[in-house]
Amino acid sequence: EREYAISLPEGENASSEQSLINQIIVNVDASGNVVVNNQRITAGQLAEKLKALSSLSRKESDQLSVIIRADENALHKYVARIFDICASPEIRIQHVSISATQKDSAQPVSSGT
Repeated sequence: EREYAISLPEGENASSEQSLINQIIVNVDASGNVVVNNQRITAGQLAEKLKALSSLSRKESDQLSVIIRADENALHKYVARIFDICASPEIRIQHVSISATQKDSAQPVSSGT
């Protein structure tokens, strides 16, 4: 999923992306299009996908983690829409992070909550 062509913004204090078993990567391009598993989907489809995946994660240790890879030219409202979906009460997300490129490096990094 990290192969999707997105120009990530730079961040000085981001840490390296870690691959998690129950992780979903949500790409947001400069036009606000959402791409998951190399398929362009709507915000509603993303909400349904996250709801279905989070319902499969019964134990806290198995809860879903989301990495948002937003193009550096994507408007804030597109990224905020993804955060709103992740914060929905019927979706149990353990961790949401934003991916960026570390300053002076080509390595993708993420910072999250």
